[in-house]
Amino acid sequence: MALVKAAHSGADAASSAPPVATSTEVMASTKDQEAAPCSPIARLVPVRPLSADTLTWGQLQAKMECILQAGARGVGREIEEASAAASSANHCADQLACDLAESREDLQKMKELVAGNETYVEVEDVQQCGQPDTSVVIPALTLEPHVPEVEIDQSPSVETNMNVLADRDRRIQYWKTKLEVAELERTIVEAKKDQAMETLRGREVWFNSYLKGCCTAMAEVCRELRVPRGDPMESAAGYISWMKGAYAQL
Repeated sequence: MALVKAAHSGADAASSAPPVATSTEVMASTKDQEAAPCSPIARLVPVRPLSADTLTWGQLQAKMECILQAGARGVGREIEEASAAASSANHCADQLACDLAESREDLQKMKELVAGNETYVEVEDVQQCGQPDTSVVIPALTLEPHVPEVEIDQSPSVETNMNVLADRDRRIQYWKTKLEVAELERTIVEAKKDQAMETLRGREVWFNSYLKGCCTAMAEVCRELRVPRGDPMESAAGYISWMKGAYAQL
């Protein structure tokens, strides 16, 4: 009975005692004690509590890597497209140069053939209807009575020569037109090639400025978070080398 009474009296004393501080209050007091500076010089520096949204250096670096990788993929794709367009323009320009060389050779051959054929066509041959052995008869209109005109049939050889010359003239005109069209196409292809190369240079300049902007922003973020990262230029050089490696792996 004495033991039972002692146990009841202990329970009553525990229930009547004031409540003990919770574990969270103990942790809060511990944090305050740890955050409080012990030296008189440290008391002059204001202490700013860290918010729940503050990122650690690892999380910030992971987010920056994701952003830079996405930008590198997009820029790399655009650079590859511009390089493909420039390569296609170079191929078209080379093909047009070959076509122009062949057209010039054909035109030169046609000119040589026409010049050679013209040397064999003489004025007397045309006047004598293709028969150089016959003598030219000039009628004396003042001495003889009027004779009705008789149609003189032209020789087949003269008609053939005239047709050949006309056909060669048409072919020469055709090759001249084709040469002019090829020159125009070559000019257009060269203009497209220059435009593609200019676009590629612009993409490279933009990509370099984008990397510098990212490195500058990263240095500012590190400075705001008071993260010891050394020289900002060294950090920028490190990120540029890292980006080159990431782009090479894509």
